[in-house]
Amino acid sequence: MAGLPPAGRPPVDAAPRFARLALGAALAAVVAGAAVGAARRAEAHGSHGKLVRGVVTYQRFCARCHGASGRGDGPRAAEQLLRPVDLTRLAALHGEFDRRRVAASIDGESRATAHGEAELPVWGDATLRVPAGEAPLPAPLDELLDYLEHLQSRDGLK
Repeated sequence: MAGLPPAGRPPVDAAPRFARLALGAALAAVVAGAAVGAARRAEAHGSHGKLVRGVVTYQRFCARCHGASGRGDGPRAAEQLLRPVDLTRLAALHGEFDRRRVAASIDGESRATAHGEAELPVWGDATLRVPAGEAPLPAPLDELLDYLEHLQSRDGLK
């Protein structure tokens, strides 16, 4: 019969779909593995719960561009006009890990163009906004900053 694929072989159009599904499953496994590894490192540092919540926030909002390890090699990095920053080297690049400066970049306050305008960061989540003045940071942003700072201590000031 013309038009039917040989027995046991998927139709030609199914191959790209299967490849996308396989790639998605592999990516999910890598991200999950990175989260487990980060949780183990956090547990060793004694602040397990807060760092784990930071990892979860990171995976939700940051990993697509910055990568599971924070090195700027996420699955969407190639789509960006500018390569995402290697978040493991923030302290090395700036001499220290400045929480307010990093928070301002995440929030959009410092006009990190890849993160969108200050009025509407690319993720649009109010829990990652920097409050005015000296008010405490929202818990999700504070936990995310703890995780990013933890990435610095892992790699050291190179």
